[in-house]
Amino acid sequence: MDSRRIKRKRMGPPKRLVSEFLTPDDAISRYKRVLEAVNKGNNKTAAYRAVGVDRKTIADTAGIAELHAVNPGIYQDIRGTLKKGETLLRFSEMCKAAIKDQHLEGKVQDLKTNGGLLSINPKGK
Repeated sequence: MDSRRIKRKRMGPPKRLVSEFLTPDDAISRYKRVLEAVNKGNNKTAAYRAVGVDRKTIADTAGIAELHAVNPGIYQDIRGTLKKGETLLRFSEMCKAAIKDQHLEGKVQDLKTNGGLLSINPKGK
């Protein structure tokens, strides 16, 4: 046997580190799990680790959960326009645009200060 096969046998099968969340509902549930971990007293870094997701993933898809928390009706309208194959990042951008178009930024900020939403600022913006 060559050395790679021996090493693979010793290490076991490759582990899957990335969990796939393909729908906006999955992104909302992941966001809520991080929020619950933060509300239990963990800092955000520990909460991300506990859920098994990195900060950038939550920051990129936070618009979905924010719109759902502030106005579920608008969220459902935008969700109905989602086409098959469209990325979650693109859908999140649509949700962020809807928050700005509907002037819901104040409600989002109120929820963030009261602990109803995570206060996430995207890096570099």
